[in-house]
Amino acid sequence: MRFLAKGLMTLFLICFPLTLTALAETQQKGTDPTLKIGFVAAVLGDMDIKDARAAIMLWIEEIGNQVGIKVSGQIINDIRDVTQKINSGHLDMAVTPTLDYLYFKDEINAEIFFSGIYHNNKSRKYVTIVHSENKQAPIVNTQGGILAVIEHDTLSRLFLDTLLLRSNLQMADIFYSSILKKKKASQAVLSVFFKRADICVVPNSVYETMTELNPQVARKLKVVASSPTMLDTVGILRKGYDQSWKAPLTKSALELHRTTRGKQILLLFKMDRLIRSTPADLRSVQALIDEYEALLDSH
Repeated sequence: MRFLAKGLMTLFLICFPLTLTALAETQQKGTDPTLKIGFVAAVLGDMDIKDARAAIMLWIEEIGNQVGIKVSGQIINDIRDVTQKINSGHLDMAVTPTLDYLYFKDEINAEIFFSGIYHNNKSRKYVTIVHSENKQAPIVNTQGGILAVIEHDTLSRLFLDTLLLRSNLQMADIFYSSILKKKKASQAVLSVFFKRADICVVPNSVYETMTELNPQVARKLKVVASSPTMLDTVGILRKGYDQSWKAPLTKSALELHRTTRGKQILLLFKMDRLIRSTPADLRSVQALIDEYEALLDSH
């Protein structure tokens, strides 16, 4: 379980638990359920805590207004807490790193519900990048160097460790002399650009955007390995959730991008829109987990 997300700002959340509640006018459906939503801290990425509060408040208010039910939202430290809360009925929906969900999918009483579209794609590809002056492209030649990664991005670390194990090398914590943890992917790329790091692992979409904005990035850096496309974040719904509310909830999620407030919410979460997801969308991540564990067992 070494790749389970530890949670963004864990100490802050321990000291200052965050619970936000928005009440919307209730439609007459016989019952007045409260939709309880949890956000695993790691999915917030580099979002400032104030922005995170604002984004969650906006989102749950919008859901409440669209569906016509009470909605509560909270930031949760990790998938273990999500599993306990969903299984006990204290949480109905959660947004979590895909990697975490797959490790706990046999224990959590939830189904895959939705995912986000980023840069017109629901999945992302990771790339490992080195400086173009490194004439020996294979990753083995970065041994003992400095690695730059995105803080809390466990999927990128899993990809890199799998690459290293494929070459019969040690995992990143041992293979590199030090690891720089950056809040933003662009910061990891710039660390290699300015030779403060020897290699980084970032989403390909970020690297492509940086090369478009600054052609020098493309000239001075090069990609030495790419991952399969993978869904990094997924929304899940408790299996026992009231079916009479599921249809309007689904409609609200899928049409979030059609409203002005919805667009503001998606912008804060760096998404274009939400779509329905199925287990098939998670296959590439599961395949990476399986390969990593098989390689680890063989070492």
